[in-house]
Amino acid sequence: MPVHDLAKVVVYSGDKGYGMLVLPADYALDLKEVCRLLGLIDVRLASESELMEVFTGCEAGAMPPFGNFYGIPVLLDETVSKSEYIVFTAGTHCDVVRMRVADFQRLVNPRVASFAVKTPELAAA
Repeated sequence: MPVHDLAKVVVYSGDKGYGMLVLPADYALDLKEVCRLLGLIDVRLASESELMEVFTGCEAGAMPPFGNFYGIPVLLDETVSKSEYIVFTAGTHCDVVRMRVADFQRLVNPRVASFAVKTPELAAA
């Protein structure tokens, strides 16, 4: 599977709590833009121990992008929102889900914005 077809989930901790960011796996996150978009004063990536505490039953770093199940907001990069399908890990590093982006948006109701930047070194992989 091309790396661009896989969505990665990044969890942040900000002054308003946790949130999920969903972006193409070959893109880098612009945390300053996330801070601006969400009106946050401070934002950082959640630690592995925080991930294990919040997402019980999931392997660290393999949580699915269903923040609504955990009571946390989801921000979807517009690049993913323009695709027909989204593919993401399903709680383990071996299992993935492929679904229509329209269905994902209907289930999760994420906020859609531009906060990711194409990374040339990952695009060549």
